[in-house]
Amino acid sequence: MIVPPAEQQPQGSASPAPTVDTVDRPDRDVVARRCAEATHQRILTQVPLRVRKRGTVSLTFTLDAAGIVTKAVIDPGSGDSALDHAARSALAAAAPFPPCDGVVYPLTFSQVFEFR
Repeated sequence: MIVPPAEQQPQGSASPAPTVDTVDRPDRDVVARRCAEATHQRILTQVPLRVRKRGTVSLTFTLDAAGIVTKAVIDPGSGDSALDHAARSALAAAAPFPPCDGVVYPLTFSQVFEFR
């Protein structure tokens, strides 16, 4: 919606009409949560199904504005190099990630992988 100049606005209105900047602009926290969820789901689709070991891997990674992984750290390691490798492989297969509009880069995420 475009706001007409002040001289064209109806007289006696209680408040000015909303401007382009305030109409349909999602809350930044909502945008960030949607971006995180989409990123995590994209990774989960890449987790190898044939991992026959059990354990948990926590992976923290950073994305730049182009969706490229610029840093990935397993912390703490699962104690099993095969599980750590499976988590890193899922991240690599999911990249590059589509851009998330309305967020400030770089973005850092944490993903927990439960292998059962």
